[in-house]
Amino acid sequence: MKTAGKMQVAPQLGLDLRIPAANGSANEMENWCYDTKTKSWNNQVGFETFCSERGYPLSYYPNHPVDSIYCWRRHNSAQQWILFEAGGSLYYLNPSPGATSVSNTLDSSRTIPASNEPGSWYQPFGKYLVISNGNDGPMKWRGQKNRIYPVGWLNRPSPPIGTPPTNKPGDGSPYNFIEGTDRYEQGQSETGGDTRFKDDAFMGIGSSTANAENSYSWRVSFVNENGSESPISEPSGLVRWTTETITKGTNTYENTPCVKVTLPVGPTGTVARRLYRTKNNVGTDFFFSMQIPNNVDTFVMDFKADSQLGATSPSENDSVAFPASGARFSATYKNCLFLDGGALMPNRLYHSKPLQCDTYGAFDYFETGTSLGGDITALFTYYNSLFVFREDAIDLVRGDPLNGFELVPFVSGIGTRSPHTIQAIPNLGLMFLSTDGVYLLTGGLDGGSSLSINKISAEIDGLIERMSKDKLSKFVSIYSHQWREAHFYISTDGHPKLNTGIIFHQDSGAWTTRDNIAYKVGCLTTDKDGNIIYGANQATNLTNNDPVTGIQVISRARPMGYVSAGSGEDITYTQGGAFSATFKSQWMDMGSPFQKKQPKYLYLYIQTTGDAPLALSFHKDRNWARFVTADAKQMQIGDAENQPTYRETATPRTDDGVAAIWGQTFWQDPTITCIRYPIVLGSCSEFAFSFDTGATPVVFFGYAVEYQASTIETLRGKS
Repeated sequence: MKTAGKMQVAPQLGLDLRIPAANGSANEMENWCYDTKTKSWNNQVGFETFCSERGYPLSYYPNHPVDSIYCWRRHNSAQQWILFEAGGSLYYLNPSPGATSVSNTLDSSRTIPASNEPGSWYQPFGKYLVISNGNDGPMKWRGQKNRIYPVGWLNRPSPPIGTPPTNKPGDGSPYNFIEGTDRYEQGQSETGGDTRFKDDAFMGIGSSTANAENSYSWRVSFVNENGSESPISEPSGLVRWTTETITKGTNTYENTPCVKVTLPVGPTGTVARRLYRTKNNVGTDFFFSMQIPNNVDTFVMDFKADSQLGATSPSENDSVAFPASGARFSATYKNCLFLDGGALMPNRLYHSKPLQCDTYGAFDYFETGTSLGGDITALFTYYNSLFVFREDAIDLVRGDPLNGFELVPFVSGIGTRSPHTIQAIPNLGLMFLSTDGVYLLTGGLDGGSSLSINKISAEIDGLIERMSKDKLSKFVSIYSHQWREAHFYISTDGHPKLNTGIIFHQDSGAWTTRDNIAYKVGCLTTDKDGNIIYGANQATNLTNNDPVTGIQVISRARPMGYVSAGSGEDITYTQGGAFSATFKSQWMDMGSPFQKKQPKYLYLYIQTTGDAPLALSFHKDRNWARFVTADAKQMQIGDAENQPTYRETATPRTDDGVAAIWGQTFWQDPTITCIRYPIVLGSCSEFAFSFDTGATPVVFFGYAVEYQASTIETLRGKS
């Protein structure tokens, strides 16, 4: 005896590749977007060429893959620049209206990353953007043309050179002197009959006792525009002299001279130099003498008395030559810049002095190699902690620069080898890709909260297992508040480039995939509006045959970029072909896997989108290769007159008495309806259906299957 049944799936859930899959899930969902307002899925997604009002397209498209990209925003996003690397050069774009320039080269000698190396790492630090890649040395940029400098002080200054004071032959005048406009030298009267001083600051150095022995030594340091002070130089050689009695006019006195000190010139970015000096005949402690507010003068005259010297000089341990020249990753935490030690010291973690990304103490570092977990693979600041990601572990940096930092272990056995896949998701936590799936870090360690970690990709483990292990470091991700999606782009099945996108939809908690063979995403960033901007992973200029190169933007426009025709003033651009979204339902056994069923009708819950047809394929018993295709149906209400559809044609089209005429026909609201497809498939144990949207716009809510079940059970097993 046969009984009728109906299975309904609404709303449609995301991917679930497990066996058995969750009710309402899908076996395949590629190139779909989720609409939280209607709990529906649509295929309104594609990409466009990145452009601005000053050029379409812009002229900066390189004939190389884009190796890294980052949108740096400042001043509440009033300023934003897009930096990217291609062909061994670092460029920046200023897409803001009214900007005087569009594209500029910052550095033309960048190392192109190898096939197993991640792209450059970008980290804001105050008014700077720190850029590192493990090969070229970290650089910092202020958002101005040609204002890119190395991070840290690469070397100690060479020591200054002091010249002993001597008298001019013949007249007994001091050789080293300060000349004033009123003919005062060293603060003492030259023509009068007394010993008045013009200014105590001009008294000169050394003892004022006749025939006294004097000795001094100097050190120097550099200062850059952010106030960072370089390591202090080695001491100069001792400068010695004997206090002499000289006569000037009618005055006879013991001369306290000024000493000429020759200074080294600092590296690019130096704005001042600080001179430190010992006190007379004491060569161990150095004190501040003066600051030279330029990087030009080659010598100064030191004239201050010992009583006028300032604070003690920094020690050699307070600031050292930059220790992280091979740094790959960086993070800003508690006003300090943290950097890893690079490939040569992969377990070393350095941190700068507060507010000074260029100053590093001799003992300001940690060693992570004291515990199992592998090399440092990424740094990320989140929830009042600095997460130190390693190959198979995660550590935390806690504390502050005043009371000291500490490195504490958090979890072992879970880490990441994909540094560019770590993303903070609002109201969820910190998401990252590990070797066995996507994990979510939630909570924190302050205010009574707890920190936890959970795997959230169990539904797509079948896809995760296909990841190319030797390409893990190249994987990338981004979160967009506009799309409310987290995008992960990976390589599967040994593909040499990133060929698959896995998308986490924040509002539904579901996963879908994206066809990265068409997108060709190589690196990702977002601008202030949440637009997803990416660099293509191929090296082809804009041509008629392949529009995907340079920089692209994921958009609601369904075409795959733009293709060009002509050249010069006659060049024209047209949209590429439309993206196709694919859907495969779960395998449905109607709750009775041991019984045969005969599916009768499929009801597709959709939103009307016009006359474009949509064809479905029906499958049975887990065999996707064999199928029956149903007649294509229009995305219109089945039992009512067609809604008008607008077309770019001078001749109005009329269906069922409804004319669609530009400027005359009223726009109608989209309508939710169900479209019935008859199923001619025969009996089966499990049933599924699939469709490919092609150029048809589709807004998909779910479906229902009407079937008849019988008392006939599946055949006995084979022997």
